[in-house]
Amino acid sequence: MDTLVSENIETACAYPGYESPRKLDELRKTEYKRLGEYDLAATDYKQAIALDPNYADAYLVLGNFYYLNLPRLTEALWAYERYLELAGEQADPLMVERVEQIRLLLDLSRN
Repeated sequence: MDTLVSENIETACAYPGYESPRKLDELRKTEYKRLGEYDLAATDYKQAIALDPNYADAYLVLGNFYYLNLPRLTEALWAYERYLELAGEQADPLMVERVEQIRLLLDLSRN
């Protein structure tokens, strides 16, 4: 698995624009997602957040992994709320609706 991801990243590095570490990091996460390795991708995003706790987009994508791919609603809610807090007025308005949907689903599951 890691070999395939590494080979795909190595191939992509031959193209202009993929020389920065952040872009390479994003490419690795994209490869994990493409291969269906959502737990690995989520782990990478959590590491990115640990390095830069104000990286709003990392919280957004992590929330998407939790919500859409791994169904972990509590973790998705945490990630989306943090994204909304950090992104402020730049936040995707659809994420506000998604947070409300998750809260409703969690409330229903508790009752």
